[in-house]
Amino acid sequence: MICWAGDGGTYDIGMATVSAAAERNENLLYICYDNNAYMNTGGQRSSATPRGAATMTSPSGKVIPGKEQRRKDLTACLVAHDIPFVAQASVSHHMDFMRKVARGLEVDGPAFINII
Repeated sequence: MICWAGDGGTYDIGMATVSAAAERNENLLYICYDNNAYMNTGGQRSSATPRGAATMTSPSGKVIPGKEQRRKDLTACLVAHDIPFVAQASVSHHMDFMRKVARGLEVDGPAFINII
């Protein structure tokens, strides 16, 4: 099974689901497309949004300096689950991404790839 979700549906809303699938050793490849904010709903901040970034809900200006919190290290969270395969990728390096997808599909148990 392959699951493809954005950072909002993974870092925030879906974190419990991702964690539960890892804990249960579900045989799936979970791919998170991380664009640093909730882009499908107007560009609000998420826990994937970097500190200082300006979004619709964390504007940058004199009163609010952009997002004040650091971004969540989701990859480290999945590493802590001790699952068989965890990786980060970038679509700018498409051959590397394709190799990581192939590797994630080969493992027995959960695999996770975070596309930054």
